Amino acid sequence: AVVGGTLIEKLHMEDQVETILLHLLRGSGGEGLAGMRTFDRQDGIAIIRPLLHMSRKEIESYLALRGQEYCTDSTNQDDRNPRNRIRHDILPVFEQMKPDYGQRFGDAADLLQEERDYIKGEAGILLRKCQEIEKSSDVLHRKKLLELTDSSYMRREVLRLWLQEELPDGCHDIMGSHLRAAEDLLLQESGKETHLPGAYRLMTNGDFLYLLAEGEKI
Repeated sequence: AVVGGTLIEKLHMEDQVETILLHLLRGSGGEGLAGMRTFDRQDGIAIIRPLLHMSRKEIESYLALRGQEYCTDSTNQDDRNPRNRIRHDILPVFEQMKPDYGQRFGDAADLLQEERDYIKGEAGILLRKCQEIEKSSDVLHRKKLLELTDSSYMRREVLRLWLQEELPDGCHDIMGSHLRAAEDLLLQESGKETHLPGAYRLMTNGDFLYLLAEGEKI
């Protein structure tokens, strides 16, 4: 539902667990394993998920007390959907092993989100130092980034943040393999490039790394 320009999503604790597990299967890093946030913003739209720390059982109990009926999407029964397969086959096992598994996943997600916020802040400081004032924001001073940090992890985080800010759809389709390929370019000679989802590419030129659309020239 959209209220006053804000998107309100009715996702609950089990939805969070499913999302984290799906990201884990994709090989996601900390960003994906941090799951969904209670308050978020995507493509300029504010998103609120007020039920994210409540279990499905808690929500159903509340509705029962109020005599309120609810609808179930028929597509939720289709196990060809990976999320449904996790919901039907894996979560019941978690329930048997540790009944409060949803809370544990939620706590871990909250901690990872705090860590991500800190890392993103540090990456932002490095990124600003690597962006030349006289050049457009789609150019990164790769030599300066190499000088600022020896950490491959932080270099990839700077590159991730840069791409999030510059790509039209952010980093939605950017995988770890793309970030590693981008990091490798930092040490390559001029004229080397790697391709990104969405018809974009990165190319080295002198001390700089350029983000270009396919077919675009420096």
